[in-house]
Amino acid sequence: MFKKRFIKYVLAGFCLFPAYAFANSYEALETMLDKKMRTLDRIHLRYANELLTVRNDSGFEEYFEYENDPPKRKQALASIQKLSLYTHSRFNMDEMCLISRPVTLPDGKVITPEIMRISGNKIATNDELSLEEGDNPFYEPSFKLKDQEVRIQSAYISHDSHRWVVAYSTPVVLSNGSIPAFLHYERYLGEYIDQLLTFLENKRLIVMDDTGLVLADSVKTISLQLKHDLSESAQEDPKQYFSPIYSEFIKWKSAILAGKKLKEQIPLDNKQCLFVSAPHHQLKISIILVSCP
Repeated sequence: MFKKRFIKYVLAGFCLFPAYAFANSYEALETMLDKKMRTLDRIHLRYANELLTVRNDSGFEEYFEYENDPPKRKQALASIQKLSLYTHSRFNMDEMCLISRPVTLPDGKVITPEIMRISGNKIATNDELSLEEGDNPFYEPSFKLKDQEVRIQSAYISHDSHRWVVAYSTPVVLSNGSIPAFLHYERYLGEYIDQLLTFLENKRLIVMDDTGLVLADSVKTISLQLKHDLSESAQEDPKQYFSPIYSEFIKWKSAILAGKKLKEQIPLDNKQCLFVSAPHHQLKISIILVSCP
């Protein structure tokens, strides 16, 4: 009788072991995912604060206040450029620029010009400044922000640095409440990816954007550099650089894009694996963390 009971308890223990092991694996994955999310939060907060530090310089108020005083306006612009150049160099930005509201020229033509741009540790000359910034997806939304509010644009190819970047923008709100321009800068997408792909402890990490494309995968090399062999229009198409989310994850794609936190089992590479996922709403990406115990 004792022997039968012993065998019964042993078999029961074996049956419970997989569930126990999976529960522990889920907990480890969720702990690691939480750490990755906190890392992104720290990066995002630091980068947003860098932008606001420049924006809060008194030179912006002076530049627009001295609209009818060219010498003083030039001096205020020089102050903005100096601080922007210092910040650009110190924090390794791809590009920083000050972009104006639409301006109507004497001939009736409407332009949406750059007032100032720093790229490659160099201040752009007047001839190098763009007059047509209005078509950028971050243009109109940036003017709808409140003072000290920062907006992030989903990753895109930068024409300045020729690689995939994340853009931050904040409005220049003057003391009278008007918003004549916004400050904008670009950061290399790879900076975020590199932080996420460290200390994975044999886990697999996948980064998916808000359209379902894979921006990064810890077991694959995905280039973030401009593909010069493509046509000009194709160079800006994310599908030329990033693949759709893998077929194994298709059944959860909608839930991931909807911003849901998931904890699921998945067959992957002929193994029964586990994954957890969560969105980072500010950066408009989702992190998928996989373990095959």
